[in-house]
Amino acid sequence: MFRFHSLLPALWLALPCLANASEMTVRLQELALPLPASYTTPALTAAPPGPMLSWLEGSGSGQQALRYAVLGESGWSEPETVVLDLPFWLSWADPPWLTALDDGTRVAHWPERSGDDPYDYVTRMALKRPGAAWGAPFQLHDDASPVQHGLPSVTRRTDGTRHYLWLDARDEGMALYTRTLDAEGLLGSERRLDDMTCSCCRIALATLPDGDLLAAYRDRTPDEVRDIRLQRYTHPDGWRESDWRSDDGWVITGCPVNGPALSVSEQHVALAWFTAADDRNRVHLARSDDAGRRFATARRIDAGDPIGRPSLLFDAESHLLATWLEATPTGPRVYLAIDPGTPGAVTRDLLPAPGRFSGYPQLLSHEGTPFLFLAAEASARLFRLRIVR
Repeated sequence: MFRFHSLLPALWLALPCLANASEMTVRLQELALPLPASYTTPALTAAPPGPMLSWLEGSGSGQQALRYAVLGESGWSEPETVVLDLPFWLSWADPPWLTALDDGTRVAHWPERSGDDPYDYVTRMALKRPGAAWGAPFQLHDDASPVQHGLPSVTRRTDGTRHYLWLDARDEGMALYTRTLDAEGLLGSERRLDDMTCSCCRIALATLPDGDLLAAYRDRTPDEVRDIRLQRYTHPDGWRESDWRSDDGWVITGCPVNGPALSVSEQHVALAWFTAADDRNRVHLARSDDAGRRFATARRIDAGDPIGRPSLLFDAESHLLATWLEATPTGPRVYLAIDPGTPGAVTRDLLPAPGRFSGYPQLLSHEGTPFLFLAAEASARLFRLRIVR
């Protein structure tokens, strides 16, 4: 049973691009969201049944619930509850997420407090089989010590197996861990991929046409250099470090909460990231034409004063779209670039950022349609994108 939420009064908003404005226009169609008056940590996932929106909301009894809805042809489904009355760990950088297995099983994961320190939390999960209720929650990771275990990312291999990567502080330092969730919903063995990483930058994950996986994350050295590294999964060898690294030389003693982005179209891979090495803010883009084995020299794609938090998407016509946050005299703004790093690139100042000091713009696709989702601590907006050439 779907509940249809009509489009907001302003339907298609036409925005000419900053370059080649007479030849290309960006159109935004805002969709209403099935959110209550008060909510926190919204997130959106591209999943087989349709984009899945999740959030936390309070109830009249003072309980807090993890809720979700699915966007279908007739609009949003009636919101459902996954779990409630748990000690959720609240952060715009690590919200609850939902996805789905190939048989329609829905999978949720969320951060939950596990100790007295502000960053003591675990990542918990639950599954909902078709026609059944949500099952009992369980942990993504084996370790339950009162430290940070979070910011999980997940991608699907061609055999239906899901690979999870997350950041884990069980060994007195932040490390990168991985394990699988198979098509039956069973977890595989844990494996540590990197002994020292940044502590709160999201991990980018992508599936390649041949079934390999590519992960991009912010690494960390004992000298506090926090640049971007890659890991590659191949069968049957598993995960291995790539020779590629960004080599920006960004020395920073705290986490910038500014992870990289990946997108794949056949053999083409795009990788974007933020750096402030040498006290100069930049968003860089590197491209590969051999499924991420080698990357061309990175190019700067921002508009001059970026905040970062990039997102990437190859559209149905294999044009690359990139978004990021840019500082402007009127406050943070969401910028969009079309085919960045090429002679025909165009750039557009789209909208105000979702939060002044928090939030991400996120590009995603469903059945060939690109969407732009803007989310911060307690705000969310969703747009369909159309590029008129």
